[in-house]
Amino acid sequence: TEGGVCGRKIVYKLADNGDDPAKAMEAVRKLVEQDKVFAIVGSLGDTPHPAVWEYLNENEVPDILCSAGSHMFGDDPEGHPWTVQMIPSYRIEGTFFGEYISENLPGKKVAVLYPNNQQGADHLQGVKDGLDPDKNEIVSEQSYDVGAVSISSQVSNMENDGAEVVTSVATPGYNAQAIKQADRLGWHPQWFLSYINSDEMTFQFASPELLEGTISLQALKLAAWKDDPAVAQHYEIMDQYGGPTPTNFTIYAQALGEVA
Repeated sequence: TEGGVCGRKIVYKLADNGDDPAKAMEAVRKLVEQDKVFAIVGSLGDTPHPAVWEYLNENEVPDILCSAGSHMFGDDPEGHPWTVQMIPSYRIEGTFFGEYISENLPGKKVAVLYPNNQQGADHLQGVKDGLDPDKNEIVSEQSYDVGAVSISSQVSNMENDGAEVVTSVATPGYNAQAIKQADRLGWHPQWFLSYINSDEMTFQFASPELLEGTISLQALKLAAWKDDPAVAQHYEIMDQYGGPTPTNFTIYAQALGEVA
């Protein structure tokens, strides 16, 4: 009767994992052992989250709606019953890309661009699972370290390997860098970008002309769909409570909060 959920007050504790496994472990230990939190909600990142999910499950702390797309977080409900994944699996997405390429672009040579972590490994395996080897060949596998300043050498390698199609699970900044570098080289493959790029933010890094024809996925409604009732309501909420300019990421955050 006094607000909250079922009469209970909710106290939110925030911590920044810095996309670093060590910082993530330090932050989660403090939240669990000192702050005595009931649950960890929306833990972000395929690089830091593997460092904490074993700890959370061993201590029976709900690891709710983790924002990490590696298949490992959703494929072992018996071994890790306290973890529930929120975002789509990068392996499944990669499989969709591979299947689409073989169905619609048979004979084209494929390159895969990915970060050197579990997220990237999942995407690469998914593409391999989805491609029909009788129709398409992966001619270039290019990984990069998270935090790398430049991936220009990876782009040059993909071109030199004769790739005509590129699938990428890189973040918007890296993909924009790759697409601009490819344009400077006069190389224009068909790009398939992970759903983490299907946001207007990507256009802040690369011009719309360079992104023309790019194919991506999305599991949620888009911020651009302003006539959609649910999206219109999201804009109203952001305006009413002084939130940031709506993007696909703010829609994702609202969806996460509502499900949690």
